[in-house]
Amino acid sequence: MSMDGLSLLAVVHELQALVDGRIDKIQQPEKETLLFTVRAGGSNHKLLLCSHPENGRVQLTEQSYVNPPEPPMFCMLLRKRLLGGKIISIIQPLLDRLLFIDIESRDELGDFVRQRIVVELMGKYSNICFLNEQDILVDCAKHVNVGMSSVRLLLPGVKYLPPPAQEKQNPLEAHEEDFLAALQGRGSVHKLLTANFFGLSPDCARQIVLRWAGEAELNAETLDEMSKKGLAQYLYRLYQSFNNGQFSPTLLFNKSGTPVAVYPFLPALPQELCKPCKSMGEALDEFYLERDRVERFRRRGASMQRIIKNTLERCYKKLAVYEQALAQEENLEALRVEGELIMANAHALKRGMQAAPLLNYYEDPPAEIIVTLDERLSPQENAQRLFKRYQKGKAAKTLAITQSAQTKTEIEYLEGQLDNLDKCTLDDELEEIREELVREGYIRPEQKKNKRKLKPSKPLHVKSTDGLDIYVGKNNQQNDNLTLRFAQSNDIWMHTRNIPGSHVIIRADGTIPERTLKEAAMLAAYYSKSRASAGVPVDYCERKFVKKPSGAKPGMVIYTTNRTIYITPTEEAVKALEVVAD
Repeated sequence: MSMDGLSLLAVVHELQALVDGRIDKIQQPEKETLLFTVRAGGSNHKLLLCSHPENGRVQLTEQSYVNPPEPPMFCMLLRKRLLGGKIISIIQPLLDRLLFIDIESRDELGDFVRQRIVVELMGKYSNICFLNEQDILVDCAKHVNVGMSSVRLLLPGVKYLPPPAQEKQNPLEAHEEDFLAALQGRGSVHKLLTANFFGLSPDCARQIVLRWAGEAELNAETLDEMSKKGLAQYLYRLYQSFNNGQFSPTLLFNKSGTPVAVYPFLPALPQELCKPCKSMGEALDEFYLERDRVERFRRRGASMQRIIKNTLERCYKKLAVYEQALAQEENLEALRVEGELIMANAHALKRGMQAAPLLNYYEDPPAEIIVTLDERLSPQENAQRLFKRYQKGKAAKTLAITQSAQTKTEIEYLEGQLDNLDKCTLDDELEEIREELVREGYIRPEQKKNKRKLKPSKPLHVKSTDGLDIYVGKNNQQNDNLTLRFAQSNDIWMHTRNIPGSHVIIRADGTIPERTLKEAAMLAAYYSKSRASAGVPVDYCERKFVKKPSGAKPGMVIYTTNRTIYITPTEEAVKALEVVAD
């Protein structure tokens, strides 16, 4: 959900508490995200500026963010120029998706100068710019050169030009007549409002129409003049209330309980889907909490995923070569037979012959075959040439058998790591996978000073419907710790058969109820590569029958005396289980 001008207006109203505040800290946790700590009104406030194409926003936040070991250059520049500065104004021109934050700070000579942060929330063109007192770009989060845009440049040293203005009205300054004139057009009312006035996304405009008419898809051509005047009056009064700072921040959920939108007013929807919030900052924090986590994981895991996929591609190609070598056994035997026949008939063959019909006495009954010869070689040399090709092929086959098995094991391991990346929910779990890939030689180690030592992450712990404890590993380190160190010999161990996935342990205090067994199998199938499949085979046995072979890769085990459950995993069934916070 991208922030529209009306939502930004509600945020700007809250940001006025920062005016005259002092900037105490500047952080850049992500390339497109800045976090300012501002001391104002006797307390600290965290101002978040984000220019992400999909999650771009400005807000006051209570969330904490993990910073990179080395601050980016843009962050270092802002710290040098703005730390200790005072915010003197926060302005949103024309109710557009544009924000000017003017800051008074000292320059290199100790004189006070006005500098400006500009936040542009324009979808994929979103940006954060830093201007000096002459409105010259000092730097910005994303540079835009001539090859990227023919409209304007965003580069250090260039005069800042705001995004091209649209032919729209500011609804905060509009009168009833202006709204009435816009409604004289043809088409959907919400589209007419979006086309004629700043600050309205199509979704927000639909909700405003829904509040007035009880239906979102209202056609202007079906409204009589009296209805249009009534709607114009309603819009005028609504925007006057916004002008006076009367907002009702609301978080909207879908039927499954997932946040889907934030509005600065209470939408005309069922109350159970709407959650009134104290502020836009509170609503936006809750809305973006999961989205930011997913985006952060996507970025941090993208490089590992790319390395794993590239390595897998090479493994697939190597395996194809080895399997081709293994398929050449009949051809190899033909080389040996032809060499033997040439030696047996050497007395009848001469140098210069290109082919010879020979009786193949290895067949029953013997049959004549045509053997190709190199006319430059003697019969004995022709035979030796075939024997060498035969021996070379046999050696290649022996090597292919060994290498093929190793490559299949590596493919199984790497496919499992891709599955593990999808199951990560915490930064520590992602870092454990990275460290494992470093130990296995797939990723170069990072040269970090004073790198904090990670505590082992914990597996997922749930209670079955029968009240038994079930544990699910989400990466190889968790799987090894869970199976080889945590589980007791009589506990039940589960894993999808020949499919990358999690190790699952059921604490066994006697007989395991059938329902618990199926719920654990559901978890094993859901936290595997086959979570979207039906009839997933899940093997299970007592933990004492699970062993880790010497030299096996992390997360890999062998097991015996197992039985199998076939189950179709569903997200609803998994979410219905009680998660235990260890």
